[in-house]
Amino acid sequence: MANPNWIKGGGSPNPGGRKLKQQTPSIKSKVERFLKKQMSPQKLQVMYDALTAKDKLQMLLELLPYVAAKQTPQSLDALSNGEIEALYAKVIQGIETTSIHLIGDGKQND
Repeated sequence: MANPNWIKGGGSPNPGGRKLKQQTPSIKSKVERFLKKQMSPQKLQVMYDALTAKDKLQMLLELLPYVAAKQTPQSLDALSNGEIEALYAKVIQGIETTSIHLIGDGKQND
């Protein structure tokens, strides 16, 4: 169907050109947007506080690859409750030490 407003040899009736398609967001960006809308630091803290020591450690082990170089995983089932709690305490101590250094340096990682 021809455009009745267009005259051969004349200017284009659409000088801006055709609109470009917007890129569809990737799965990663959709997940990030969902988490930003649904989760707050307070909600995460409440969920984390409700976990057992073993579940807290498991959660940290699953999240660490996203913020640090991945290490060879160790099965938590092979550890006793005392070993799990000791390992958990070391992880928390390391996180707190890192946080203190970041705060002391006046730097923050986002």
